[in-house]
Amino acid sequence: MKRLLEDFNQHVPPPIRIYEDNQNCIRLLKNERSTQRTKHIDVKYNFVRDLYNSKELDVMYCPSQFMIADLLTKPLEAVKIRQLSKDIGLV
Repeated sequence: MKRLLEDFNQHVPPPIRIYEDNQNCIRLLKNERSTQRTKHIDVKYNFVRDLYNSKELDVMYCPSQFMIADLLTKPLEAVKIRQLSKDIGLV
């Protein structure tokens, strides 16, 4: 994401903030210990953890009702589509 923004001459000061509506995902990211349950997690998860630990990435909780990205990534009810469209300025 950072490289893409740099291609468009957009400077984003670190840390890059990512909003997530899955609280378990955030807990796993912040948990330093690996357990039997987390051994199967893909290598790319460890990449994200490394970025988080090096302060290049910050992950914040955002409740699902305010997750604007859902407009582009999930099938939603018409009421929810109208609300999120209004929130981002699409009328």
